[in-house]
Amino acid sequence: MKLRSMLTAAVLLAAGASQALADAKVSLQYRPRLEYKGAGYRNPKVEGTSGYLEASHRARLGIKATHPDVPNVNATAEIQDVRFAGEESDTLAGYAADGFDLHQGYVDAFDEARHLGIRVGRQELNYDEHRLFGNVDWTQQGRSHDAAVFRWESGTTAAHLGGAKHLSQARLQGAPYKKSYATYTNYNELLFAWIKSSAGPISGSYTAMFDTPPKVSTRFTPGPRLESSA
Repeated sequence: MKLRSMLTAAVLLAAGASQALADAKVSLQYRPRLEYKGAGYRNPKVEGTSGYLEASHRARLGIKATHPDVPNVNATAEIQDVRFAGEESDTLAGYAADGFDLHQGYVDAFDEARHLGIRVGRQELNYDEHRLFGNVDWTQQGRSHDAAVFRWESGTTAAHLGGAKHLSQARLQGAPYKKSYATYTNYNELLFAWIKSSAGPISGSYTAMFDTPPKVSTRFTPGPRLESSA
């Protein structure tokens, strides 16, 4: 009887695991790139120098999982490896994997009855055809943010409110990170609001962004946008 109970539990666990696995979507991407960079690339050309070929790649593996009991909540994780060919002179000794990173990792929940949602974690922010916010996907590494975004979406109208922050040191022992805030070229704190509404072929949106970039106390960037599909 005890063995039968154990077998029954194993079957139930396997069935539950297969059901959960059926609600997971896996994405794969491999993007090699070969570039010729001239002698004046990003700097004035110096006499006697020449251009060179540079090969790089981006490999991404992503998974999005939804539990069958709570279909309005999902978790996404996306890891990537970005590196130049020949970057590691000795893969036996040099295995630090500096180009390996978590590109996205977040939990997303949306209540359709209340039209409210939230997404928390590392995520891409893409608004208005990447006009002010975009993932800069033409680069191999892309851009993502450690952010929380609250959403209200109903029909042809949507409003998002989000925020993100970079830390300059660890909170527990005060040990500095590899990159202190002084070396960031992005921001220390970010707060943004975005609203968009459509009526027929015409749609309008407005983005307001507050951030604190290095050597600047506070910066405000507004961005209205009006477009027509006609």
